[in-house]
Amino acid sequence: MLVVHERVVVVRYHPPVDDEGYQAHLDEVAAALASIEGPVAGVVEINAPSSNHIRARSAAFWRAHKERLARDMVGLCFVPHAKAAKGLLVASKWLGLLPIDFDVRDSVADAVAFCQQRLPQP
Repeated sequence: MLVVHERVVVVRYHPPVDDEGYQAHLDEVAAALASIEGPVAGVVEINAPSSNHIRARSAAFWRAHKERLARDMVGLCFVPHAKAAKGLLVASKWLGLLPIDFDVRDSVADAVAFCQQRLPQP
């Protein structure tokens, strides 16, 4: 599920998330990002397991959009439901595996509020 709150793109992964539909989902995320010019923020709620295919497609998405995200993504938060996923995200942040800085939050509402504060105010 994808929702845009002003300039914050909120992506929620809840079961079922399957390999076949994942690329269509990434295309939807890319279209949402493309519809917003300038600064943008993102919240990614993770409440579903991922396969090797999904992880590979996610990495390809980051590579394909790296320039835009590095330039315009002013806030990014992940909201993982599983403790193991939270640990992996914290390790990824420490290792600098994503092209932009990100935060890990406990709720979507907290993550959206954090991201809205990072956006330039009119």
